[in-house]
Amino acid sequence: MSTSPTHEELAEDASSQQLPTELTPSDILAAINSLSEKVDPRLADISKSIGPLTETVKATKGRVHEVEQTTVDHEARLQDIEKQ
Repeated sequence: MSTSPTHEELAEDASSQQLPTELTPSDILAAINSLSEKVDPRLADISKSIGPLTETVKATKGRVHEVEQTTVDHEARLQDIEKQ
């Protein structure tokens, strides 16, 4: 797990900063860069978590499909037995 700041820490940090009355383009760019530095690691952590989760979902879907197919096969056999 990363030591990325929490949502509360980001909000506290933002609220503690005094904003000038008029923002310059460089102020806006600095704010964007600061936000990017704080958000990018969190997005990377999320991306790392999504990969294994996606693989788990794919594997589960495969097993569900196998069970469904087995059920269909068993139902067909039961119907054949009932006809006899």
